[in-house]
Amino acid sequence: MSKYWKIILFVFAAAMLLVLVALIWDGRYYFICHYKLWRLDHTTHGSEIEDIISDIREIGQYVEPLLEKTYNDTKQSRKRRSAVAWAMIKVDKVKAERLFQPYLLKGNDDDVIAQAIYDLGRNGSKNEYSAVLNFLKYPNENVRLAVVFFLGEIYMPKSVSLLQQIRETDPSEKIRESATYRLQLYGILPSPMPENKD
Repeated sequence: MSKYWKIILFVFAAAMLLVLVALIWDGRYYFICHYKLWRLDHTTHGSEIEDIISDIREIGQYVEPLLEKTYNDTKQSRKRRSAVAWAMIKVDKVKAERLFQPYLLKGNDDDVIAQAIYDLGRNGSKNEYSAVLNFLKYPNENVRLAVVFFLGEIYMPKSVSLLQQIRETDPSEKIRESATYRLQLYGILPSPMPENKD
């Protein structure tokens, strides 16, 4: 092989290496996000989960299409969908609301509906207030629990009266307790005093 061909081959290899490095550098946030989502599914320790979600939120602006794709895949784990919802809320609250809203349709799986209501509450989505109220008497307890959370996040006089109504009439003790807790956070009900064990 002549010296001329060796130089061409070297330049070609160097150029390919630069292209590969550029692709890896450009896609680093996607790799990091995929890794963090995988870690999230394989972690049960609370503080580690919080750290992973925080990491995903920090890179969210660089991987927005991946976040949307992950949230739209309702077969993804609840932890994954919740983490990307948090990241989307940090990136753009309006886009996040548009992402969550379609999952309020009653034809969706109950867990998917509940997830959307929680995410809309975290986002402070007042625009979806009346849509969420359609689930006040929903048969699934987890969906109704999400409605209580939503009402607790969207402070309005109507939220207070609805939480009081839920506290008095919902058949689930768990939901009545959650409504009581939200009313205590609003300062409508007194917080329980710890028992003195003298």
